[in-house]
Amino acid sequence: MNLDNPIFKKPITEVIKARTSMRSYNGVPLDKTIGDSIIDVINQDNEILPIVIPVGYPSESRRGMDTFVRFMAGSKNRKAWSKLFFDVDFNTPLKELESLEYFIPLQMVRLAPSAVNKQPWRIIKSSNSYDFYLEQSKDSKSDSHNDMHKIDIGIAMCHFELTSAELGLEGHWEKLKLSSQDNKKYIISWVRK
Repeated sequence: MNLDNPIFKKPITEVIKARTSMRSYNGVPLDKTIGDSIIDVINQDNEILPIVIPVGYPSESRRGMDTFVRFMAGSKNRKAWSKLFFDVDFNTPLKELESLEYFIPLQMVRLAPSAVNKQPWRIIKSSNSYDFYLEQSKDSKSDSHNDMHKIDIGIAMCHFELTSAELGLEGHWEKLKLSSQDNKKYIISWVRK
């Protein structure tokens, strides 16, 4: 993926607003759907990354297959706060009360969907930022699992930024000079204003 593309220089809120006001993207009409989802395909540098975005409201009753898939994926099971969020380093879990005004954005990250409910994101609260890391799968047999986790971290970042914006918490994404630790790869930081 080419991160020099201008689309990656915009805040996610602008990207979402631009996408939802469009009738098509890359020549693909946005009314092309599978089930209740819109399919958007990003094709850059010969890389195709399909993204399925659910829209609308859930039905009152679930189909049997939906219930089975949700059960197998562990969709109702979210990792504990102490396994996802840390204070200063990965040895010190962040206490909910210490997250202060960022409790709700962090909680929205905790509740965000992820591929097979892996919740691969880990976040460290430092003095003026929230540093996002991707816990790379030890058991993956190929890079495809880790590629899906890149989508997951993007979903987590979107939840964090949109909730922060809704609460009036100002900040911006910035790549700081932080290093990866063990199987946790540094991705980006939300720098508070």
